[in-house]
Amino acid sequence: MPVHHPTRRRVLQTGLVTTATAGLAATAPALAAPPGRPGSGELIDLGIAMESVNVRLTGSGPDGAGATNLYALSDGTPVTFSVISPETGELLFSWPVPDESLNYGAGVYGIEGGAYFTARSGSATALNFYDQAEQSVTHITTSGGGQPIPNSVIRNVIPDGDTLYLCCYPRSEVYALDLPSGEVREFGPASDNGGDYAWGFAKIEDTLYVGTGIGTGQLVAFDTGTGERTEIELEDPPASIAALGTAGPLLLVPLPGRIGVYDTTSGTWHEDLPGMDQGASAFANGGDPDLAYFRSDDEFWVFDAEALEATPLGFAEHGVSTSSLRALEAFPADDHDVIACFRQNGEAIVFDPSADEVVVHDVAVDSAPVIAHSIGLGPDGDVWVGAYLSAGVIATIDVHSREITQLEGPEQSSAIATVGPYLMISKYPDGVLYRYDSREPWEWDSNPDIVAELISPHLQDRLFEMTDAGDLLAAASIPEYGHLGGALSIVDPETGEYEVYRHIVEDQGVSTVAHRDGIVYAGTTIYGGMSTVPTTTEGHLVEFDLDSREVTSAIVPVAGDETVSTLCFGPEASILVGVTYESNLFTYDITTHEVTSVVDLGITPTGAAWGRTPTLRYRKHDRCFYGVGGGVFFRVTAGGEVTILDDEHGWKTLTITARGEIYLIDANRVYVHAFD
Repeated sequence: MPVHHPTRRRVLQTGLVTTATAGLAATAPALAAPPGRPGSGELIDLGIAMESVNVRLTGSGPDGAGATNLYALSDGTPVTFSVISPETGELLFSWPVPDESLNYGAGVYGIEGGAYFTARSGSATALNFYDQAEQSVTHITTSGGGQPIPNSVIRNVIPDGDTLYLCCYPRSEVYALDLPSGEVREFGPASDNGGDYAWGFAKIEDTLYVGTGIGTGQLVAFDTGTGERTEIELEDPPASIAALGTAGPLLLVPLPGRIGVYDTTSGTWHEDLPGMDQGASAFANGGDPDLAYFRSDDEFWVFDAEALEATPLGFAEHGVSTSSLRALEAFPADDHDVIACFRQNGEAIVFDPSADEVVVHDVAVDSAPVIAHSIGLGPDGDVWVGAYLSAGVIATIDVHSREITQLEGPEQSSAIATVGPYLMISKYPDGVLYRYDSREPWEWDSNPDIVAELISPHLQDRLFEMTDAGDLLAAASIPEYGHLGGALSIVDPETGEYEVYRHIVEDQGVSTVAHRDGIVYAGTTIYGGMSTVPTTTEGHLVEFDLDSREVTSAIVPVAGDETVSTLCFGPEASILVGVTYESNLFTYDITTHEVTSVVDLGITPTGAAWGRTPTLRYRKHDRCFYGVGGGVFFRVTAGGEVTILDDEHGWKTLTITARGEIYLIDANRVYVHAFD
């Protein structure tokens, strides 16, 4: 249903902050004719783009008074930490993380009378403690550059008395934090094959076990006393080891098509155990440490360390959907264990195997603004805004009423484009491409439908930018974790047919696309998926002929720059304008295939070097270019004058409507820059 927001207005005068970039008009006369006259504008805050509950990480533990708490972290701005009663579903405590730059929950770890939990940004993770008796939260430490724990992400935590063991990203490093003294002990990286991620984390007796990835996963043990690192050989290693479980002295390891059982006392693997010939991605222990619980498809299972077998618990017979369930929790109740899970939408599902009962509690977790991620125009000219790591939402804004409507949609929409009557939306992960036929009502999971999933066999994970290429769609993508070589994909939205062209520049990702007269112009980046090392040093500008389906030209537009971030055409049909991640604006003559000018915009780069920013778009109404880069909103006139229009919001990206209004997004809000 429509969401109405009060608007906030602020007049932006021409020349708020101006940097003269002499030489643009002189070195690129085609860009400068005829010069337009920009006017003042008004920046109007349309409100929160999207709002939802988004539970992605959960925990459980004894409350210190004989009962059990369920814990949930809901992503958003801000992240919210919630305490829920498994018996009633009642919200017992809620705490919004005060630092709104920490948009994502990282983990919850229950102990007697409280819980440790983490919230992170892309560069730091805050570790906090919830005290049940005091009903309070205490900050313990924050990781990141210059801190005792320098890693940006604390991936997992194991509480052990006065010590917290932590595994982190990047470099898969492992630490011990002494709570009374605050001293940090370094164990070093778990991976020695380039894996940045430490995923699975468990402790049996005096040994820590770490599962790593991406690329080739490793299983590694650290002696907590000596710090000695030992790799445990895997016959068929997966790309990553996403979780580890324990059952007494046995370590449970997700392996391709099965759950491996490693005996930590003998150093041997048990083979062909009943019920363990299936996949699992999360484990939990209840009151008996010899029992481990896991979920496979629609059923919960229990593995018994003494019997050396896993048996189903009968949850599937209740017909309760397991869609979007997060990691399972297990806790003792009287003489048996109870299992609980949260859905991503905040529903809590509690299953008592002994009583053979399932209870679904209504959502008690507080909602929060969703992180805005992408923006584009739909077939009817309205504006669409995609979300980042959401519970599955998207928003559309009526450009006449400026009313925001929130819809069910992809969890993460990386790019939005229109081809004829079709709205095309990309989703991360797995390089999914959705097609919405605007002639029919929006019905999630049917219209839009899925046209392509580029992860297999093409290894494309993130479709960062898309554009109309005649009757076709041209899409730029970055490969999945551990791989180099992005792709330019050409899609026919009418038929759903598509072709994928990888390595249009060897080992480079494709970061941006533009189209004119049967030629797709693609910008590339030296970077591939996460946990890869570039083999090249400079981003390229590529011409791709749609008739021959071949690369006809490839040049380096700005020497030394790693990523061509954005491309667009301006007033002159033969001049393509681009900006690199390093904030160098260049002009390119498509008839001579030469760069005609390069100008430093003087904007400090921020964000991923893949090239999600800067963004540059042409506004024909005043013959000026408008862009977002380094968190600022700027204008470039045909004469070469750069004006910072706003530097207070941390802008992400923008789009320009047919009427010439500029719609922008920051962390979670939508704005329109309207002109006189």
